[in-house]
Amino acid sequence: MNAMTDLGFSREEFEQTLQRIERLLGKVEQLSNSIVQRCNRAAQLLPAFAMGGLQESLDKFTAIVKAFFAVMREQMLSPGWPPALYGTGDDWTNRVGAVASSLSGMAGSDQTTVNEKWEGAGATAYAEALSAQGKALSAIKAATDEIDDALFKLCAALVAFWVMIAVAIATYVVELTAAAAATSTGVGAPAGAAVLVRARQPARTNASAKTCTPGAWGRRP
Repeated sequence: MNAMTDLGFSREEFEQTLQRIERLLGKVEQLSNSIVQRCNRAAQLLPAFAMGGLQESLDKFTAIVKAFFAVMREQMLSPGWPPALYGTGDDWTNRVGAVASSLSGMAGSDQTTVNEKWEGAGATAYAEALSAQGKALSAIKAATDEIDDALFKLCAALVAFWVMIAVAIATYVVELTAAAAATSTGVGAPAGAAVLVRARQPARTNASAKTCTPGAWGRRP
């Protein structure tokens, strides 16, 4: 299903989340470049005693941003596709589980006329096998339900992953905006750069992305 109604999050909303992340990444890049340029200009104008570790802070900030973009570029190339996971779970339940459940209801001695038209050892063995067949079909239905549930949870985890990434980057954009305002004054560049290094860094906020491969969680059609 495209709507992913059980999840409460539509296909369109997931696409919009990815688009928002792309816009936020553009904003991070713009603000970062602006901050570095302003700090470099300040470094040429300020006397040594007023630098306050500006260059060291700037080097650390640049390394943080580079590491962040390296991670995000990798993840955004293949962000996964929740509708594929959701639809696959539905298929397992409806196309496999439902059929197995229907057949299991037919695999019973009360559902066959073998006892009326067939006698002997073969008939007895067949009647006894029906019960085992019914149990096997019921087990298939239970297995498909578990697969559907696992795929649904994975779908929800993928959506939550990218929503949290969007929130984290939006928060960092706010911090970058404040730092950019501070560095615009020239004399505030050392303090602004130091704040950036101490702030919640995107590379740390999204550390889970380094060990997470959402691209394997469903593919876009």
